[in-house]
Amino acid sequence: MRDLISAWGEASEAGDLTALMQLMTEDVVFLTSGNAPMRRKQFAEAFSAMAVIMDLTCRSNVQEITVSGDLALCWNLLEVSITRVEDGETRKHAGNVLTALRRGPDGQWRIWRDANLLTLV
Repeated sequence: MRDLISAWGEASEAGDLTALMQLMTEDVVFLTSGNAPMRRKQFAEAFSAMAVIMDLTCRSNVQEITVSGDLALCWNLLEVSITRVEDGETRKHAGNVLTALRRGPDGQWRIWRDANLLTLV
């Protein structure tokens, strides 16, 4: 789980959508405050649009991991700094993230549900 969380942060910082897509299930759902649930296709579209105009720096601090069979929950404190390429303006977001992971038939853990409670700090 910790390796998956680290890989997600590294791929996000690198703008590597292909790597991110490999870390999520086909039926993934992302929940963020004030927005409609985002599915895989919407995530890919939003990330692609953001990656060309923003640089990300991510820092995760895993608080708890619970595993039961092929499902796991991870509570994580996350800090993300988002810097606009155009003018260098940086905004920092931080907060709790609760992620449900599912182990696939290939034995790999992937993000299945993600509730992201980041706010501007």
